[in-house]
Amino acid sequence: LITSTVFKTAAFNRSATSPQTAIINIPDNKGSVNDSRRQVVSVCNTVLKYLCLKGEVFLNEKESRRLPVMEQVLAGRLSTREAAQLLGLSQRHIKRLKTGLKKEGASFLAHKNRGRKPAHAISDQTKQTVIELVTTNYGNISYQQISKLLAEHHDINISAKSVSRILKAADLPRYHSRKKTSKCRSRDHSPQ
Repeated sequence: LITSTVFKTAAFNRSATSPQTAIINIPDNKGSVNDSRRQVVSVCNTVLKYLCLKGEVFLNEKESRRLPVMEQVLAGRLSTREAAQLLGLSQRHIKRLKTGLKKEGASFLAHKNRGRKPAHAISDQTKQTVIELVTTNYGNISYQQISKLLAEHHDINISAKSVSRILKAADLPRYHSRKKTSKCRSRDHSPQ
């Protein structure tokens, strides 16, 4: 059996105005529900990556909810005041969205930082240096100690939490047990 799943993406070319629909055929292997869900998610992610490589723009749920309302505003069926109330935005923002939609199409609704690496992100070179230093120089010490040693000896100023994220991503987690809290034994009270 083949299960046919309709996967509707909010993918837009710079000139397109309507979402594209992809029909994905997934063989039914009579496995568990989680297996079939994983297959659907895997195939959907593959489709999204393919469309991203083609220069498509994707809208998240919040952005895609704005599209039909804004199309009605552009068609003149809704006023900016009504659209502002429906979307929970100001009238000024609705006017800005309206002019952007006229110029760029539906891709204007997508956040412009999508797909960019943050400016304050730790570089891959720094991550690799941290991993090398920890595996060669620093034995079984905590993230906090590693962070201090990196700052003192190597001029790498990153937090202990960042060190933990880097090492966990590289499959080098540290396991430090905390001292168990000892329970106070209750003493017997003698009757008075």
